[in-house]
Amino acid sequence: ILALVGGGKVPRYPRNKVMMWDDVNNRCIGELSFPSDVRAVKLRRDMVVVVLDRDIYIYNFQDLKLLENRRTIVNTKGLCALC
Repeated sequence: ILALVGGGKVPRYPRNKVMMWDDVNNRCIGELSFPSDVRAVKLRRDMVVVVLDRDIYIYNFQDLKLLENRRTIVNTKGLCALC
């Protein structure tokens, strides 16, 4: 599973969406939309973490249901670490 976010000169996807891509079946299996540009995405076996400028969203990996939303200080570099 890959998490794709738009970027570059001619992005295929918008910068405020995360597309969950199944590379084995070659298809999109989920889409997450946000109010601002996505700065980083971290994947773990049990969760998907999406970092925006001032928010962190944590989703369940299996069904992409929102588990938690945390407000943070300005984080334009999308710094985030998972344990």
